[in-house]
Amino acid sequence: MRVVDLIRMVICQDSCVTVIHKFRTFCLNTGNNIMMRYSMYISRAVTPCVAVIAVMSFLGITSPVSAFGFTDYDIALQELNKVKKVQPKKEIKKRRKQRTVKKPVSTSKSAAPAAVEIPSPDALKSGAAVLSDGTPVVESMQPAVDKVDISHDPFSYVVIGKRILLQAVVDSTENMAGIFCRFRSAKAEAWARVPMTQVEDTHFTYKAILPALAPDARAVLYTFVVVDLQGKEVMSREYTMPVKSSLIVPGWQQPPSAENLGVILENSATPLDGFSDPGSLPSAP
Repeated sequence: MRVVDLIRMVICQDSCVTVIHKFRTFCLNTGNNIMMRYSMYISRAVTPCVAVIAVMSFLGITSPVSAFGFTDYDIALQELNKVKKVQPKKEIKKRRKQRTVKKPVSTSKSAAPAAVEIPSPDALKSGAAVLSDGTPVVESMQPAVDKVDISHDPFSYVVIGKRILLQAVVDSTENMAGIFCRFRSAKAEAWARVPMTQVEDTHFTYKAILPALAPDARAVLYTFVVVDLQGKEVMSREYTMPVKSSLIVPGWQQPPSAENLGVILENSATPLDGFSDPGSLPSAP
């Protein structure tokens, strides 16, 4: 703490005492003994309070209230951005609905529409059905599924013999039945996938654990797959992480174990090459 700050505190203390002294003089002139007595107590409490604040600032002691604060730096920045965008979208839609002006309803009576003949099931089987006036019957189109945005930042490298931890952020979890990580080694042809689970204390972040690479592996290729309730799959772009020889195990990898990762082969006839993890034994597709 600088000397200038101490001088400012002393000036602030002197100004408070001056105000209280003027208030006491006013009470004395008006004969208000009760208010004058309270002003004496206040003046006695000002000096020690300001002194305590000055000592705490000088020693660098923070207030107990700020000690219980928390930050969100442990959560991915993309995850925080997704959470912040949830409420503003709803507010914008509400404002647009409020601004919409309803068209006046016409009070003029119109003629009743003519009866429409419903085509029989036999006519539907034979070909395109038409109405009595020759208008063809067209089936209503199903609403298109919105494209899912999958965000992911790949790591610069991986080491062999260690499991790989990956995370991805999905912009929307509505109508989602599951999310998987599809992967294979660089020289292998068989693709496999593992289920992804939601990261704790997050809304849109999911994680996957890939099996450890074999010593002869050179890289791992992977992509993220979102499956909706109708069974439709939406894939992200393909990522590649090369293998690097390093004695230090990076933070995004962990030692293998006997825990089964639930690996599913897309083609059961092709073996899963390039991996040496005992817990990566594929389950039946």
